[in-house]
Amino acid sequence: MVSGWLGTGWSLPGGGLHRGEDPVTGALRELREETGIVLKDSQLIHLLDGHSSTYGLPYDYVAFHCVINEKPVIQKQTLEISAYEWRSLNNFDKLEPNTDHVLRQWIAGHQSDRME
Repeated sequence: MVSGWLGTGWSLPGGGLHRGEDPVTGALRELREETGIVLKDSQLIHLLDGHSSTYGLPYDYVAFHCVINEKPVIQKQTLEISAYEWRSLNNFDKLEPNTDHVLRQWIAGHQSDRME
């Protein structure tokens, strides 16, 4: 999870697509820019997508996840990211109120999977 300087709470690394960029390429670029983590497109697994708005500005989103065997060294983008944190799915019981809704949706889906 990452937290931005603008005080928007915890979220997944991400951002807007460049003109003509597909969601997978954009996700890989944003992950690399914000954290220094370099993945291949074959490592991304579609997680969820939807439509939302922030500060009255509508947008569509696509979220991905991946499985990695070891925690990579993080090289956070200091102009945009103020903090990062690794959390297991078992450590999401108490999220700050301003946690990003996409992250909350993902956590809710995975917590229900753990209970089955």
